[in-house]
Amino acid sequence: MQHALIFTNLFLNLLMSKSPSKFDPCDLRSNKFARMLSKPIGDQILDKIPGIGMHTSEKLQKTKRMTKAEDLLREFAHTFRSNDEEFRLWLMKDYALPEYRATECTIALIDYIAQAKKNCWPLP
Repeated sequence: MQHALIFTNLFLNLLMSKSPSKFDPCDLRSNKFARMLSKPIGDQILDKIPGIGMHTSEKLQKTKRMTKAEDLLREFAHTFRSNDEEFRLWLMKDYALPEYRATECTIALIDYIAQAKKNCWPLP
C-alpha cells in the first residue's frame, strides 16, 4: 500500500503545481513527471541524515526504487488480471482522478515501467 501512497502523492503534487483549470492530463507524460518518477520522495531528506555517506545513500536509493517498481508492477499485474470494472476502480481509487483520466494513469504506469527498465531496476 505504501507504493500507492507514494504514487498518489506524486499525482497530487503534479495537480497542485497548476491551477485546476490549466491542468492537462497529458502532462503526466511530460519531462517533469519523468523527473519526479526518477527521484523518489524522501531522497532529499536521506542525504541530510547524519552518518549516512554518499555510497550508502546511493545504495539505499537504488534499493527503494527497485522495491517501488516491483511492488507497483505486482499490484498492476494482479489487478490487470481482474475484471474490467475492478481494474477501473483500482485506477480511480489509487490515483483519485476523474474517470476520463484513467487511461492517462495507465500510460503513466507504462512510462514508469519503461523508466525502471532504462535504469536497470530488476522487474518481477
